[in-house]
Amino acid sequence: MQPPEISVIMPVYNGALFLDDAIQSILDQTFTDFELIIINDGSVDRTEEIIQSYHDPRIIYVKNPSNLRLIKTLNRGVKMARGKYIARMDADDISLPERFALQRAVFESKSDADIVNINAFYLQENGIYFREQKSTINLGPEAIRHLSVLQNFISHPGVMLKSELLKHYEYCDDESKEHIEDFDLWNRMLKDGCICYTIDKSLLYYRDNNNSINHTQKERQLGRMMALTQSLLQTAYKLEIDPESLKIILGEDRALGYGILDRINKQIDGYFNAVNRSHTLSKAACKEMDAWKKQKIVLLSLRSLPHCNMVQKAQVLAYLISHLNWFTNKQLMKFVGRAAYSKYQKRIATGIPAKNEPELAVI
Repeated sequence: MQPPEISVIMPVYNGALFLDDAIQSILDQTFTDFELIIINDGSVDRTEEIIQSYHDPRIIYVKNPSNLRLIKTLNRGVKMARGKYIARMDADDISLPERFALQRAVFESKSDADIVNINAFYLQENGIYFREQKSTINLGPEAIRHLSVLQNFISHPGVMLKSELLKHYEYCDDESKEHIEDFDLWNRMLKDGCICYTIDKSLLYYRDNNNSINHTQKERQLGRMMALTQSLLQTAYKLEIDPESLKIILGEDRALGYGILDRINKQIDGYFNAVNRSHTLSKAACKEMDAWKKQKIVLLSLRSLPHCNMVQKAQVLAYLISHLNWFTNKQLMKFVGRAAYSKYQKRIATGIPAKNEPELAVI
């Protein structure tokens, strides 16, 4: 039998609540030459019953003998994959119909592409309302390579990769990488020169599931990201970012004041200087990295306001006013405008927002 063009890997553990939507969204793809490898990782709910209710020949059902956990389950799927490309999919998300077609088109048009990333919508757990999950500018491959140590830009449940590369790198089956297996994988691949392109279009509904790792293991996840980032910075540049600043950069929401914002700005500049000493960066990459830094600090400022007292809010405002020159950047102004008018949209039956709907919010 001829292998499919794409192998889709979908691990599932007690995912009965949202599994139907996830499976159907893959079967409804406009690009149809794929296999869907669904791996049941020891579920004790109706997961198996739901999977076996489908009779599409493209579905390959695998049942782990026990709960092997995510990394071992993912690597099992990677080994089984027969396709030229591997696409990831989570059992509580929804892929939009054109996702595979558009990702494959990038591989076909960009001979150096190793990873094709997408943007995503942020879907409420009830599956009815959504907003855009795009919290940064669209970066080129060079900028992503150097910034990936400070932010996870690649949407793990929406990514597509060259199969041979993922089979080579695999997910690191080590306790220190549990819950950050994707962050570790991208940094290993990008450090070795793999190229990632991002489609500037939202092609996935990423569900805000209260039982997801991002909710239940947030502190452990953040701690492991910090440890990995510090290790990568030390190895590559003999550099360390102070732990308080790094924790905020990587995702801790907390009250900020003028001093910590200024320190974060200087810490990121210190990293950029180290990168510039070690690499010959293009002008485009330098511009994108600088724009990311400014946008990151503005985003941190806005997110911190609900946690701030009146004095801290005044300090945040004073910091932004002292950096008004940043706001001459058109991309940053567009970002601030979208953040200021954040609102949820109702998901329509087709799963694709109407063209005349208001611009979506950044989170």
